[in-house]
Amino acid sequence: MTALSIKRGRGEAGFTLTEILVVILIVGILSAIAIPTLLSQRNKGVDVAAKTNVATAARALAIYEQDHDTYACGTSSECIAALRRLEPTIPGGVDVNASGGAGDATRSGYRVTARGGQTRTFWQDRAPGAETPERGCALNGATDAGGCPPSGSW
Repeated sequence: MTALSIKRGRGEAGFTLTEILVVILIVGILSAIAIPTLLSQRNKGVDVAAKTNVATAARALAIYEQDHDTYACGTSSECIAALRRLEPTIPGGVDVNASGGAGDATRSGYRVTARGGQTRTFWQDRAPGAETPERGCALNGATDAGGCPPSGSW
């Protein structure tokens, strides 16, 4: 190599410390903006899964009612076992109770509940004599609303 080519090579050799620090600063700022947004989306995704689980179990319970002429299928665990015979994809974390959420499902009413992100719960409730079921959610002290709208129904 000649002296001229070595001199030219040193003048073009990499980034300065200032340039590297500016890039690190920009990446840090973008991360500070993106991470909370991504975490919020994760919570909403967990809540969507809970809503889907409630809807799936409620559809299986409607089939159970057509077959047996009652929603009463025993305790929550007995109901889930009976519903899994109809719909094997019903996951754990789903409960079946009487309308209002206390006791066992009755002949004409039920509440299906699933847990979402943080401490949120999502439910579908068919009160005895009601034409259509109601869907709702509760934050239960969760700091983030996630997929639970302010109205409390979905």
